[in-house]
Amino acid sequence: MENTNASSHPITIILILSSSYPDDQLLSDQLFLLTTPDFFQWQPIVLNAIAYSWVEDLGDLEFPYELPMRPCTVSEINERLDRVPCMLDRLSCGLLEMSPRCSRTLPGMARTWSRERRGHDYFTYRVRFLHRSARDYVVNTREAQMRARVPDFDVYSGIFRLLLAEFKFAPSQGRIWNRQMGGTTVL
Repeated sequence: MENTNASSHPITIILILSSSYPDDQLLSDQLFLLTTPDFFQWQPIVLNAIAYSWVEDLGDLEFPYELPMRPCTVSEINERLDRVPCMLDRLSCGLLEMSPRCSRTLPGMARTWSRERRGHDYFTYRVRFLHRSARDYVVNTREAQMRARVPDFDVYSGIFRLLLAEFKFAPSQGRIWNRQMGGTTVL
């Protein structure tokens, strides 16, 4: 049986990671640092793919605090989700991917989250590592270099702000949203 562990092919992953555009190196480092903390086994803490559409906004320390609490429209959701795979390819060179999210309803059965149930795809896709060995390689051999290149980047603040943006801009039932939140509110 062939060994496909990334640690047995470090040259391949080094070439993959070094093929990102030099102008995107710092953003690529931030993306990997946001996805490597190990709280959910080997999956990123921020799972919802739409949250990654705000990665470039993390350069603004006021994001998302100063933005009004307003649900994304279906067209905004679609536009953001169209951008995420391109951004992941550009910044992670294929080590991170966007895939449909499944939820377990009964043991052994998975149900894919769908637009038909919710009327939108806000929660339909997730971001994950292509393979656990890709995450292990990044953490074990590249994380220190990445942290050195972006010493002022606060990983946990970035994770928190992406999760807050996901909450602030999530679609909701209009009447319930306005009644509970008092209309447009700054959180």
